[in-house]
Amino acid sequence: MNATSTPEPAGDPLPLIWPDLCGIDAQGPYLAGARCTACGHTAFQIRRVCPSCWAAGTMIAAPIGRKGVLYSYTVIHQLPPGFDAPFAVGYLDLPEQPRIFAHIDNTPDALQIGHTLALSIEPLKRSETGTLQYGPRYRDALGAIL
Repeated sequence: MNATSTPEPAGDPLPLIWPDLCGIDAQGPYLAGARCTACGHTAFQIRRVCPSCWAAGTMIAAPIGRKGVLYSYTVIHQLPPGFDAPFAVGYLDLPEQPRIFAHIDNTPDALQIGHTLALSIEPLKRSETGTLQYGPRYRDALGAIL
């Protein structure tokens, strides 16, 4: 995918800002989650110990966060290096239970409290050398790219 949202040639991996945070499989983009085999609790990112039942060694990888419901958001106008325009971030409630903090598409369709958003992998910023860096962003389900 490039700045105009066209897919990259097959075999070219996207330069992800946080490579262990998200991925893409046959069902589309996902966040790296974990599910406890002892109690069924789902957490964001893989952990050694379940944060619910405290069982060690029971967390297995599970894709989560393909969709989420917007709980709260803000628009950042004081831009850090690499960002070209104001961007939105906020909390989303995932169907798998975790509440996460994520980038959100800065559009009226996406910035509606209680609205269901879909995860996509998109350019978020540019590196110091000018290379687009990709990461997870939630947007209106009709506007999701990947």
